[in-house]
Amino acid sequence: KTPIVPVLIGPLEKTFLFWRKLFDAGVFTNPVVPPAVPHSECRLRTSLMATHTDEHIDFALEAFAKIGRELGVI
Repeated sequence: KTPIVPVLIGPLEKTFLFWRKLFDAGVFTNPVVPPAVPHSECRLRTSLMATHTDEHIDFALEAFAKIGRELGVI
């Protein structure tokens, strides 16, 4: 119903680390941090567009999985 998909990370520091690692891997997200959310409920905001291909989405999901495991988020 919406192209915006929030990904809950948790602590502020881990959220920024996750964001930077994704950025370095070629995946653009926006960190959502206090005061927009509580300190322990920080998240990354992803936005899907009609121009994203299946390959783009697979690339992003693989990066999320790799980094998420590395940081103990998943």
